[in-house]
Amino acid sequence: MHRRRGDPGFPACYQAHPAEVPLAQLSPWLRWGHQYALAPGSDPVESPYPDILLASGRKSVGIALYVKKASGGKTFLAQLQDPRIDPKHFDLVVVPQHDPARGDNVLVTTGALHRITPEKLDAEKKKFGARLDSLPHPRVAVLIGGSSRAHKMTAGGATLLSRQLLALTEKCGAGLMVTASRRTGEENIRILRKPSMDGETFFSGTARATTPTSPFWERRTTSS
Repeated sequence: MHRRRGDPGFPACYQAHPAEVPLAQLSPWLRWGHQYALAPGSDPVESPYPDILLASGRKSVGIALYVKKASGGKTFLAQLQDPRIDPKHFDLVVVPQHDPARGDNVLVTTGALHRITPEKLDAEKKKFGARLDSLPHPRVAVLIGGSSRAHKMTAGGATLLSRQLLALTEKCGAGLMVTASRRTGEENIRILRKPSMDGETFFSGTARATTPTSPFWERRTTSS
């Protein structure tokens, strides 16, 4: 996303996405040809180059470095998430604290960047308050992910997690606020919503919908 030089008013923005293969897999080590290997729907990466360029994720590193070079070094390049190469190649690198990248130009955040604001928390609190207020204390917010390229969430794993959460309610009397993601999978969600946990757990979300997690953070005692 960038601002074109000379554009009046609000900065013009466009998006460029690296193609999945082969350049995306070779980024950031392969440094040529990225301008010709953009995914369908990407805007062309061409002059005038931006004053500021925000790149996110390892796959974006190759095209971002190309823009930096093509601009004669004039583009300020900010990389979000660990680029897996020396941060000195960028003007600014922003990483969550669990990423290993460190350096004089590395800004470390507590967690991933997000769009949750106090105003949004308050709005979600009002929307879900009636369903959350009846939960016992302590309240524990549990955010569940799912399968990815590096990990598969199985029915066995979901069953084990369900038992562990149930044990937590029995041992501590905790009120669980559980939300799944689109990657969790419908079968795993059915396992996690087993009847033995009814009455103790507010469960939101489906495998096909974005889940509301904001009210959990407003009402939680702890998180997991």
